[in-house]
Amino acid sequence: MTRIDAGGTDPNGYRIDDLLVDVGARLVTRDGEDLGIAGLSFDLLITLVRAAPNLVSTDTLMEEVWSGVIVGPETIKQRVKLLRQGLGDDAAKPRYIAGLRGHGYRMVADVVPLAHATLNAGTPCEPPRPAAVSPMRRWRLVVAVLALLIGATILWTLWPMSTAGTRTVRLSHPVIESPGSIAVMPFANLTGEPGKDYLADGMADELINALSAVPGLKVPARTSSFAYKGRETDVRQIAHDLGVATILEGSVRSAGDRIRISARLVDANSGFQIWTQTYDRQFADLLNLEDDLAAEILQAMRGHLNVGLPMAAGRSPPTRDVQAYQLYLQAHAVAQGDESTQHEAARLVDQALARDPNFARAMAYRAFLQTSLAHHGSASEDALAGAEHDARRALTLSPGLAEAYAALGSILGIRGNWAAADMTFRAGVAANPTDPWLRDDYAVAILMQTGRLRQALTQTRESYRLSPASGFSIGMLSLVNALMGADADAIRFGDLSGKLGGHGPSDWGIVFVDTRAVAGSGRHEEAAARAAQMLAPPLRRGGEPAIRAFYAALADPTKRPAALKALQDFVPALLAAHDAAQTRIFGVEMFTMLDALDSAYELAIRSLYDGLRTGRIADSLYPANFWLPEMRPFRKDPRFQALVTRLKMIDYWKQYGAPDGCDLQESKLVCR
Repeated sequence: MTRIDAGGTDPNGYRIDDLLVDVGARLVTRDGEDLGIAGLSFDLLITLVRAAPNLVSTDTLMEEVWSGVIVGPETIKQRVKLLRQGLGDDAAKPRYIAGLRGHGYRMVADVVPLAHATLNAGTPCEPPRPAAVSPMRRWRLVVAVLALLIGATILWTLWPMSTAGTRTVRLSHPVIESPGSIAVMPFANLTGEPGKDYLADGMADELINALSAVPGLKVPARTSSFAYKGRETDVRQIAHDLGVATILEGSVRSAGDRIRISARLVDANSGFQIWTQTYDRQFADLLNLEDDLAAEILQAMRGHLNVGLPMAAGRSPPTRDVQAYQLYLQAHAVAQGDESTQHEAARLVDQALARDPNFARAMAYRAFLQTSLAHHGSASEDALAGAEHDARRALTLSPGLAEAYAALGSILGIRGNWAAADMTFRAGVAANPTDPWLRDDYAVAILMQTGRLRQALTQTRESYRLSPASGFSIGMLSLVNALMGADADAIRFGDLSGKLGGHGPSDWGIVFVDTRAVAGSGRHEEAAARAAQMLAPPLRRGGEPAIRAFYAALADPTKRPAALKALQDFVPALLAAHDAAQTRIFGVEMFTMLDALDSAYELAIRSLYDGLRTGRIADSLYPANFWLPEMRPFRKDPRFQALVTRLKMIDYWKQYGAPDGCDLQESKLVCR
């Protein structure tokens, strides 16, 4: 593709794929026919052509096409739409103009400068000769094919699919339930500083909270709408996915101590704008702006959609300290799921709470961070006790906070207080029925651990319904299927999760699937290498030979004695290791699959003693793996009764029902 120097003099015209553009005459033709591209549409086209193939930011388009006139991103969006209509272009499959939501647009067609004589010739220009495919065009082809594959995968998951025996699961997108519904999309950061994304995210988050408080108004949770961040998805598709009648989009700019918020409400059926407004405020007024916005949004919905919605009730801001609020938003932006960024986020939220000790959301987030660090093994018992205190106090100050419920439920589960943990998660889901993330956390922290896999599947399916574009939610669906032995669906959902930007199937989930499939397949070395990669560095010296010996024994039963010896030699290091719950339970699984139940129970019980000593029962031995299909001999052994009794699960099952595939006869668990 030819690059046009934006700072140079224009040629007399351009060929853009099958189009001829005469700059002097301001004329765009196809096969000699005038397409009627004039005025601002022509200026917009030339601006994109000059920059091709580079992206032109929304700010640059405002300056070059609308010089001296104040316009917002919605104006640009509508002008691009008109230009596409004139060119016969399709936003979903662009031939000429592609957009990147919240950032800008670029010309994707080949651009060739033309001389005056060529433009005035009486016959159309000679078509260019076939040329080798350029790297850029090859990349676009790859992206297009990948998009088609992802679309096909999504459609595939909507068909009935086998998950266990003859049982089938049908997943489908929601439909619009009522006109009183709105999805708040992530706001675009137009400050020019990527580090200020947290301001745009925070504004959208606050509007979700404000609108969710309106009786009768359906508002998808943050997880659902933020799954589309950074994607060029048509608003009508988003509305269909989330089951809403309207979409709210917006942008944030800041300069010095002032902030400009632009918001626009879009009708999901037509894709046209219903209402738009821009607010210029002092940054100190940021915390009072959400209620003003919410009130105007509701007024616009009432007038356009003819729905009866009450006015948004006046709310107290989450904190009256703007700096504390900024620190809280920054903490959310910093945390990426690993220990180092979670520690940094905890440091920022500590600063926020030092400024406002009653900032409930910050308190709930600190509890959640400490709980996550506890799962990594890097939070002390004192820190875990502090997290429980934070979660309970946050719920006292602001009942209904999803992060507080998630943290408290997880802490209770870690300590083996399963019934109280389940009750906490149920209360959280009841208070936040549209939050998919809380349902996923409930499934993985409680339901999977206690063997109630069908209930876990129900929660993750509902999470997927609420957030069909969330890679994380689909990844949790993959994990449940892996535990249930539904390998094909585990891999299918895992692949889809990865393609949608989630984590894909968990690494241990892949190990489970590989282990089931490996015997007699000739793939034992490949599976062994994958499992060995999961070992923490201190465990690799003894662990890798033990794992390789185990897989070799699956392929060749005569190697079973050597595998058992290697595993026994590895046990002392495994028991002494820090944060090795999943590796320990995999050791129990390996012994079970080698028909060494005595060794399996010895490792399980010794691991459990560590949990009883520290008070972190679930963190010492990952109980979810007990319910894998290959662990059936382990569950049928009489010693399983004593083990689950020490795990404090019997009383839980009495209250909520026995695990799948088992019966509870008074206090005795009988697994089939």
